[in-house]
Amino acid sequence: NAFYTFATTTVNITIRQAAVQDEKDHSKAQYEEGRKMTDFSLTDIDGNTYQLSDLCAEKQLIVLDFWYTTCEPCKMEFPYFESAVQKYGDKLSLLAVNPINDDRAMSALRQQFGSSITFPLLKDTCNLSLGFDVTTYPVTVFIDGNGRIMEIHDGAFLSKSDFLATVKKYLG
Repeated sequence: NAFYTFATTTVNITIRQAAVQDEKDHSKAQYEEGRKMTDFSLTDIDGNTYQLSDLCAEKQLIVLDFWYTTCEPCKMEFPYFESAVQKYGDKLSLLAVNPINDDRAMSALRQQFGSSITFPLLKDTCNLSLGFDVTTYPVTVFIDGNGRIMEIHDGAFLSKSDFLATVKKYLG
């Protein structure tokens, strides 16, 4: 909140921060549908780096999925996500982002799914989940090729067809 005085009147103006200045820390961001994302860089459990600006240059749609290693509905969605990656991989990047950054648990999950999932499991080292105010899991965010947030979906998709229909809606 900032206070400005005009003659004899005081006006209280609240300014919301739409984006963050530091791409390494998104904890103070207030991401909402329709807003543009600030660039970010995340690393997967194998040490590979994924940057939003690079993904936007290559793909039409970026899907961020915030999940937790012991969340059963989160893991239930993984086959749906893989179906989308197999069907639309030339137009879509799917990133599974874990806010806990537990390499051991993420590696165990990767082994559990084996080659049935090909999308990256990423560590939330820049606090993206806080920028989206994620308090329950899963949360799936759809971002267009310009970096604009198209949709924030709270909760699990209940079927593969529901998820694929949402993806198709944004791919045209």
